[in-house]
Amino acid sequence: MQPLFFPFTSVDHCLMDAASGFLEKMTVYQVSAAAIPERMKAWQDNQQLDIRLPLKHHEKAIASLLREYRAWAQQHQGGDLSFFKTQGGHIPFFDDSSVAQIRKEIKAGGEETSATRVKNTPDLYPGVFLQMAQDLDEQSREIAGDLESQAAQERELMKNLKGDAVDDMPGGLGAGMPSGDEEAYMIPERMTAWARIALADDLAPSMLITSQPAVIDDLAERILEGSKEMLFLRTLTSPAGNPGRVSQCREALSAFLGDMRTQAWDGEKEWLHFDRDWKSTATGARLSLYVIPGMTPRALLEGYVASDGPDAPAGKADGSDARNTVVGFLEP
Repeated sequence: MQPLFFPFTSVDHCLMDAASGFLEKMTVYQVSAAAIPERMKAWQDNQQLDIRLPLKHHEKAIASLLREYRAWAQQHQGGDLSFFKTQGGHIPFFDDSSVAQIRKEIKAGGEETSATRVKNTPDLYPGVFLQMAQDLDEQSREIAGDLESQAAQERELMKNLKGDAVDDMPGGLGAGMPSGDEEAYMIPERMTAWARIALADDLAPSMLITSQPAVIDDLAERILEGSKEMLFLRTLTSPAGNPGRVSQCREALSAFLGDMRTQAWDGEKEWLHFDRDWKSTATGARLSLYVIPGMTPRALLEGYVASDGPDAPAGKADGSDARNTVVGFLEP
């Protein structure tokens, strides 16, 4: 059982630490090999993370579009990721009637332009979007880290001046720090872009796992449109004990999730038999488990991409024995 992290393309230390109590390994998509964060490369080398590049054959085209977008954004107020929200799946600086597009076509002399590339290769737009979203996430993490470091230094200074009494001060230094919700930005758009990339891959995910509650809400709303429902199973806390015990708990959880994914749904069956021996820590990471009965992961992702759209991915068999979709919400 190797869950697929969604709909984000980067993982931080906090999330990896939380996942280690429940999972042996996790899979994540990246748009470009050149843009993989160094910490993720290290986790891949340590066999903790599996990084997949479904758009590897489009890397040069995506890099070119990103350069063009950033040059355009420097000349337009508000030239950030929010522009994508109003474009309906198109690169904002290359629509059919834009001055930039007309100039580009004249200079190209009939050769393929950026706008034409996007039209002919619909995977390029979600690739550009997700790479920009990752860049935004990385910047937000860096800013949050700087703020936390500054707060820690201020607290240490106050302790040196006033002693430990500073801990009892209401609303003390460092209170109210950002909770990491920056990744909740544009969840529906991220889901659609990520689903298209996932559908371009041959991987049949055994489980989908996210770290944002807004993703769970979006999933629940989307599947209701298809007369399906997402059922909550229960929440687990990180297993306690020595490494051998933790490994045993992870194996039991993996086997259970495999059964949940492949067996016909029976709401009366004792699905949670594995956790009778699950010894949790008093505090720690939490994993909430959900199931979407009668819907495979691929069918779920296809729901995010219009099946009758002119640029929808070609239909593929699920390639697995899945009957249900298992979803996990991981809280570090």
